[in-house]
Amino acid sequence: MSISLEYNADNNILYGSYKGAFTFEQFETQLKELVSGADYPADVPTIWDLSETDISQFDWQFIEELLAIRRRFPERGNAYIAIVAPSDLTFGLSRMYASRGDSLPQSMQVFRDIADAEAWLQQSLDNMP
Repeated sequence: MSISLEYNADNNILYGSYKGAFTFEQFETQLKELVSGADYPADVPTIWDLSETDISQFDWQFIEELLAIRRRFPERGNAYIAIVAPSDLTFGLSRMYASRGDSLPQSMQVFRDIADAEAWLQQSLDNMP
């Protein structure tokens, strides 16, 4: 799996994308990189694009392990996280992941396209106290 992160300072959004097979090790490494980034805060609003991600290994246990990894990074604070999942299977599994993550402080939503994800993040940021 390859992971790319690109920060857009103009709209204060970090764009991440996964390509290929998804692994726990790379997910944890990516979170370490994200929370230690010098160019953006650890709780930066983030869009994860799963358009080219191989999610064939995803199941309930896989989702639980991803959530366990996320719990190891409290630096993410109350970050807003948007997941872009255009395919039906990826969308459904991402919704399961987001609903199981409701015990974490981050707000997470799943979208079919980046424009909707950006609109939700912008609206969420505009409504922050």
